[in-house]
Amino acid sequence: MGHDVFNLLKKYDVPGPRYTSYPTVPAWTTDVGGQDFRSSLATLRPGEHLSLYFHIPFCETLCHFCGCMKVITKDHSRSREYVDFLLSEIDRIADLIPQGARDAVQLQFGGGTPNFLKP
Repeated sequence: MGHDVFNLLKKYDVPGPRYTSYPTVPAWTTDVGGQDFRSSLATLRPGEHLSLYFHIPFCETLCHFCGCMKVITKDHSRSREYVDFLLSEIDRIADLIPQGARDAVQLQFGGGTPNFLKP
């Protein structure tokens, strides 16, 4: 059995992508563009569910394990412009989703410390 474990360790001891995005960066391609995104949203049907991720890259202190894009600051006003752009993007995307297909069943706030923002 020890030999099998050694072979498995050797087999899987290779660099892999960090799972900070899905699909992971090595799978990204220019084959899919903005029009594909808009078309995909337009085909959502009533009863289909959405999962939403909001990247909030602000933290007061750095976690030493973090690999996300982040802004380390204690100045909470630095997030204002970012939040304004995020809200604007939400409005633009919402306009592309048919009215009956807007059931969000999952919300994830990541990338930093979401409680950095005021409610």
